[in-house]
Amino acid sequence: MFLKAEFESMQAALLKVSEAPIDQPPDNQVKLWAREVWQLSYDVEDKVEEEDEWKDSERAHEMELLDL
Repeated sequence: MFLKAEFESMQAALLKVSEAPIDQPPDNQVKLWAREVWQLSYDVEDKVEEEDEWKDSERAHEMELLDL
């Protein structure tokens, strides 16, 4: 639950940054934070995909064992 709340908070903040008027760009600290959150989202996505692949391989292995 904690992670979900954190991701929702980051998403809301990024949305707010993305909606900033062109003549009022975010300061450098906000840009750096936004880049870190963006990279974190890709890292989390990669880990979720790795976990899914691992689970799929485990299921396949279990099915092979059942066939014996």
